[in-house]
Amino acid sequence: MKILFLPSWYPQRYNFTDGIFVRRHAECVAKHTENKVAVLHVFNRQENGRPDFEIVEETVNGVLTIVVYYHPVPNSFVGVTQFLRFKKWQKAYDIGWKYLLQKFGKPDGVHVQVAWRAGLFAMQLKKKFNIPFIVSEHWSGYDKSVGTYKGFFLKTNLPKIISEAEVVAPINHRIIDHMIHRGLKSEYTVVSNVVDTDLFKPISHQNKVCRFIHVSNFKNEKNTSGILRATKKLLEQRNDFELILAGGNTYFDE
Repeated sequence: MKILFLPSWYPQRYNFTDGIFVRRHAECVAKHTENKVAVLHVFNRQENGRPDFEIVEETVNGVLTIVVYYHPVPNSFVGVTQFLRFKKWQKAYDIGWKYLLQKFGKPDGVHVQVAWRAGLFAMQLKKKFNIPFIVSEHWSGYDKSVGTYKGFFLKTNLPKIISEAEVVAPINHRIIDHMIHRGLKSEYTVVSNVVDTDLFKPISHQNKVCRFIHVSNFKNEKNTSGILRATKKLLEQRNDFELILAGGNTYFDE
């Protein structure tokens, strides 16, 4: 079978770690199954000297990866800007889809990673070409305390994506609970993120001190600030440990 990954987040030249776990998932499917795997991702970027639409193709660990970069639409009237941004996003996907058909052929199934917004294009493929899709969900925005599940366009179309999917596979039960509380109905099952067990595996030796390692992009939902507060409290009682923070982004300065 030919499987097309449609990720809402994916590593690209402006952020090599954005959605890195999605890339690992695609590589895992390509390595451990008989399926052929491709990725189609669109990304808006502001960079002078670049064409309005730009296709970058590469094959990484057996995964054909196609990224369509496009210039963002400048701000105008609120309703007009949102409409024009959607149309340009749509055009980027249309360009990428035509390119994919030439290089990869028509996929047998689509695997959406993070329903919003890539799931919109998956619904189009299902309607036009009868290609079924599933969804892996990583987004913390279903949690009411996060406050990002908002906007008429999202609230109208995200439930459609979820209901149209054959299966929705969040990475943990907590996300399933939040989705159900939002009234999103689907066939749910948990599929966790993948780990390279050749690289990450238990070791026999013990460190001289207890070592905690936190790897992330330090966004608020990663609770890096909470980890630091807890570490400060622990330091008031003992100092026979160390904390290592790995990763980074502009969020770290905040």
